[in-house]
Amino acid sequence: MIKNLTLFLKASIISGIFSTTSTFLLTHFYTPAEYGKGMLCLSYIGGLFYICCPGMDRVFARYFYETKYINQTPLLLYQCLMFIGINITIVALLLFFFREGISKMFGFSPELTWLILIIGVIINILLNFASLIPKMFQQGYLFSIGEISTPFLFLICIVPFMIFHEKNALSIVTSQCIAMTTTLIILVCIYKNVWTPPKKILSVVEITEIKRFIFYGFPFIFSSGLDWLFFNLDKFLLLRWSSYYALGIYTAAFSLSSILETGKSIFMSAWIPQCNKIFVESPFRGKKIFHDTFHTILWSFTIILLLLLLLKPVLILFLGKEYYAAGSVYGWLLLGVYFFILSEIVVAGLLKYEKTCWNIAISLLSVGINIIACYFLIPYFGAEGAAIANAFGFFIFFILRCYIAFLYYPFRIIWPMFFSYVAFIIIAICLTNKNFIYSYYCYFTFFIIYSFVLEKKRLLPILKIVKNRLERQLA
Repeated sequence: MIKNLTLFLKASIISGIFSTTSTFLLTHFYTPAEYGKGMLCLSYIGGLFYICCPGMDRVFARYFYETKYINQTPLLLYQCLMFIGINITIVALLLFFFREGISKMFGFSPELTWLILIIGVIINILLNFASLIPKMFQQGYLFSIGEISTPFLFLICIVPFMIFHEKNALSIVTSQCIAMTTTLIILVCIYKNVWTPPKKILSVVEITEIKRFIFYGFPFIFSSGLDWLFFNLDKFLLLRWSSYYALGIYTAAFSLSSILETGKSIFMSAWIPQCNKIFVESPFRGKKIFHDTFHTILWSFTIILLLLLLLKPVLILFLGKEYYAAGSVYGWLLLGVYFFILSEIVVAGLLKYEKTCWNIAISLLSVGINIIACYFLIPYFGAEGAAIANAFGFFIFFILRCYIAFLYYPFRIIWPMFFSYVAFIIIAICLTNKNFIYSYYCYFTFFIIYSFVLEKKRLLPILKIVKNRLERQLA
């Protein structure tokens, strides 16, 4: 278990390195407008994924180990895919009727836009299932191959386009589709026994079973789909109330913030199983553990965020000159990720008492507030306004999760410390956006001293453990 988790985390980090390298190359060869269009199209395909695959990937994971399917994985797979196929057909017909309006967002012809979206979402769904299979079989190395190969192959595919072809949004989308298709073929070949359709599949499919799948999977359209909407809505609103240039700047900053996103995914991979374990094995100490975890993560990610702001002048240099304005957007996007990470700890009450349906209402309300903030901020501040709205939306998301979850399972949070850290981050973002670099060095040093004084009782035992381990290794 631990070995596989380590492999999953390593795969995420390596994948993040390839993705970041791609961002640096794209921002040097593509204009902000073309880069923004290409990435927006990929985001649109990601949104269609949740509509066309209404939780069937979750169904596959949920029933994978059940006695009925433990030796009949192909049957489970194709039952899920059959329902998805019907869904894609309906969505494809609807998109065909609205292809004229959709094509205006990307600058492609209506027919080409329709074809790209349908092919893209089919590849995306199949690749998602292909990646799930090694994960469910607990084969970490093969899962890592799938995780790493797509961003690596995208990097390989986009280079010839940059050298020999017109540098436009279509080349970005095409490269991603080629990379995903190649990864899909590799995984299907490795697991060809799973992908071999069972004989007389139509005769063994049970209507009652399909209904059970639908009732289990359909709610995930709202929970997972709303998460996608939260992270991508600002891009569409920027296009509505600003320009393609602002969209490209915002997308570049969004890609840079993926460094903290990697930290978030690593934390969540380790925390979610541990959270459920606490409820079962340490019910009487649970609140103390959640309190300590929240404040440890609060301090740790505040330090990480401030360090990333310290490195911002270096990171921005890797972008093309046309993208330097992404520097003013970068910090606010980091703040949004920061609030999301903290919200994953305070939400414990909803998990313990299985009140996860609250997440739908919380997400809807937060998205609504984000839209209102974008309406007022984007026309005046462009990409930076969208990023500020994003950070504010995630702050509301955190507060709502905290308030509602604490109705079921409250634990102690030192609120003055929390708000002081948030205030430090906001001031730090403003200082770096104004390019007060030397002032920021002094400010960062002051925060280190300030936080160590506040966290003295919590940090001293950890420092002693680290010191003892170092002494043992040196001895």
